[in-house]
Amino acid sequence: MDRRTFLKLAGMGSAAFAAGCNAPPEKNLFTLVRSPEDMVTGVATWYASTCRECPAGCGILAKNREGRVIKVEGNPLHPLNRGKLCARGQAAVQALYHPDRLTSPLLKVKGQWRQVSYEEALALLQRQLASASAAGANRVGMLTETVGQNLYTLFNAVLAQHKAHGPLVYEPFAFESLKAAHSAVFGQAILPGYRLDQADLLVGFGADFLETWLSPVEYARKFKAMHAVSGGRKGRYVHVGAFQSLTAANADKWLACRPGSEAMVVMAVIHQVIDRRRGLDLPT
Repeated sequence: MDRRTFLKLAGMGSAAFAAGCNAPPEKNLFTLVRSPEDMVTGVATWYASTCRECPAGCGILAKNREGRVIKVEGNPLHPLNRGKLCARGQAAVQALYHPDRLTSPLLKVKGQWRQVSYEEALALLQRQLASASAAGANRVGMLTETVGQNLYTLFNAVLAQHKAHGPLVYEPFAFESLKAAHSAVFGQAILPGYRLDQADLLVGFGADFLETWLSPVEYARKFKAMHAVSGGRKGRYVHVGAFQSLTAANADKWLACRPGSEAMVVMAVIHQVIDRRRGLDLPT
């Protein structure tokens, strides 16, 4: 057997083996029992929504086919992302149809989880809330992610009806220090939105706004506008941090420092500014 014949036989054998491993084709077509009025079979429908993969809350457009979301894109009319979407937002479809997701409410009975209907779960929740609030103050607690001011006000109003304090906000990339700093400087414990696109010089102290900090898609757009050449000039960015992150790699100058020593660099910069008598006319 020559070399060419051997390669032909090996190729045919591999193709036959791969074809034999494939699952039989699906011969059944399924349709929705109750389909939306605007659904047309074979035609995609787009729905505007909000991404909740991070606290930024970018606007998204969800592509829907036969009652199933198949793609997510950024909403070009949303003021934050303006049509752009990060990798976490693109992966929202995978989280929506994750095989280990909860598909219905669960009730733990004798150490075992049992599926219940939404009506049964809502009735049970109402009974438990009424019983707990009748026992005294602060008997009801709530844990939530970072939400907008309107939704947070609603949570407080509902908990106040049950004689309880506001909800406990949990976010893996915690922003409590940023809220405390904004409260100390401006008197409001909120997460501000920074106008990076209007800056001439930007100095960041460990704030990786191109990765996970607050609103990466929004700040990437604003950073591009600030850093672009316009009228023969461009803004400059200096990053102070312990390691060269993606944000630090895009800086004009990266100043490496020891982890946790960013505050010392901030105080040194302020000291230099005061010594040069700069910024004395700024309002306090």
